[in-house]
Amino acid sequence: MDGYYFERLPADAVPRDLRSRTHEVVEFVCADLNLSPPPEVVWIRPVTRDSATEILNRWKENHKHPIPVGSRSPVMRYAKDITEGYTPPGPPNEIWIRSGLSDLPKLEFIAAHETRHIWQKRPANGGKYDDECTAEGDAYPYGYAILTKYLTATRQLTPRIAAEVNEKRDSRRSAFLQEWPEAAPKWSDFEIDL
Repeated sequence: MDGYYFERLPADAVPRDLRSRTHEVVEFVCADLNLSPPPEVVWIRPVTRDSATEILNRWKENHKHPIPVGSRSPVMRYAKDITEGYTPPGPPNEIWIRSGLSDLPKLEFIAAHETRHIWQKRPANGGKYDDECTAEGDAYPYGYAILTKYLTATRQLTPRIAAEVNEKRDSRRSAFLQEWPEAAPKWSDFEIDL
């Protein structure tokens, strides 16, 4: 079984300040998008295949009920590496964030970007964001725009952070256009220069 394995961590395994920062951003984005209820933040960390097997064996030993399947499993296998964040397809109202993310504003951006993906899955959007190109062409620029609004509102936007956000946005846009060169119109109009 090829792929990447991730352990679902209990919330208290993640430092309180990181959980708090993430929660604040998710709430801010949800208010902007009129999205309720807010998604659950699931903290994950990469594990080896052997470690994944050990985690599942411990689960079997310590629980009377069967191992949950899907996103509720203590270990998830995914075809691609989740280097920052991920929003599982389907009905779970949750975003997955790598537990090692801590840098400001990277953690805040990932929380905003993944929350936008939750909004995209709403039935009211009529499947408009079902293809990855359209979904990412919306979530990346929105994530950078709302991050700017959030950092401004919370008085955390310094000239250094503003330059970093602009550089990351421009770099991601360039990577997006390299991956999908025909998709320039799908990069949404949330551009904000600081």
